[in-house]
Amino acid sequence: MSRVLLAWLLLLCSGLAHAHKPSDAYLQMTVSGQTVRARVDVALRDLDRELVLDQDDNGELSWGEVLPRWTQIDVLVQSRLQLSVGGEACVPGPAGPPQLEHHSDGVYAVLTRQWQCPREASALQVGYQLFADSDPTHRGVLRLITPTGERLQVLVPGAAPAASAASGVAAGPASEAPSGFVGFVIEGMHHILIGTDHVLFLLSLLLPSVLLRVRRNPPMVLRSEWQPAPDGREVLLGVAKVVTAFTVAHSITLALAVLDVFNPPTRWVESLIAASVIATALNNLWPLLGAPKPAAARQAPRGGQEDLGAARHLLEGQDRWKMTFVFGLVHGFGFASVLKDMGLGNGALVSSLLGFNLGVELGQAAVVICVLPLSWWLRGSRVYRHGVLPVGSVLIASVAGIWLAERVFDLKLLGSG
Repeated sequence: MSRVLLAWLLLLCSGLAHAHKPSDAYLQMTVSGQTVRARVDVALRDLDRELVLDQDDNGELSWGEVLPRWTQIDVLVQSRLQLSVGGEACVPGPAGPPQLEHHSDGVYAVLTRQWQCPREASALQVGYQLFADSDPTHRGVLRLITPTGERLQVLVPGAAPAASAASGVAAGPASEAPSGFVGFVIEGMHHILIGTDHVLFLLSLLLPSVLLRVRRNPPMVLRSEWQPAPDGREVLLGVAKVVTAFTVAHSITLALAVLDVFNPPTRWVESLIAASVIATALNNLWPLLGAPKPAAARQAPRGGQEDLGAARHLLEGQDRWKMTFVFGLVHGFGFASVLKDMGLGNGALVSSLLGFNLGVELGQAAVVICVLPLSWWLRGSRVYRHGVLPVGSVLIASVAGIWLAERVFDLKLLGSG
């Protein structure tokens, strides 16, 4: 039992030093005959990790620190990118002028150059190795534009070169990185599984899902105790309602943000996401925002008077799924930050949006499948009810509190970037 509980605490604490800031680079390649015009946007925070650009170590990068290192930046990026056609390498031309671009999650270096291929680049192969050794979570998002249309590709560092046919159909062996819709499904899964604040939000909801909370007399004293839920079907129903509410809510705001209907400032969104994690975790300790109400808990027991008094003081209020829906609206804007900087055309936008959203749901389901059976098995132990639940909730709230301070005051306390 002690080993299982230790594994639980490790699960709760894993990745706490990194907030929801996935490492992505954006590539745009325009094919015209044998010429490929390439643009690569790379986050300065990622380049700083590799090249130590912040010379005065004040946590901020100035143009005066970046510009003198531009040649090194260009060499790093160009050496990790290979283009070829039919196995024959394309030749890179001279680098374009240094540029910076503001994306939703920070400032990016913009590197441009033309590549000359040995023949028409109708089936361009892209080899991508950027940050392959230093950041296994990094992804490149490629937008390929040809005279016949455009397509999207998620590039995984270290994967086999990705073939991008001008017709929109991937060419090459099956071992290549997934492309198009499937690629964005995988990217959505990857995004939620490395988005620590989203995962901790789900954990805050799942930890008490296998328990019933009972308030003892006198009713004005905020003193509750947890009891194991007796009905597995009610637990599954409650979790299904929570997951569905989160899915519907973040799907709405993800679409609104990516379609440019409503785009709140990223800093506000990230701050509100951290605040939602704090509120959900603290709600496990002090029931302010509603509590689960399995049907079995609403029926007064037919035992003694003490049991009847306890049952009358079962915590009532709004179901947890309603709270989840409200907070899920905020998290949807967070998910949108991966997609809304790409400048996609309408057709590619709809496909990538649907694929990414499906991937988020699959990643969310993976978290539930990993956590819920273990919670159900341990729900009857005092260590889970009086140890894992409160201690885990305090840990989650504490880390989210640091994230909130970082995001509101633009600090760097946990190295989350």
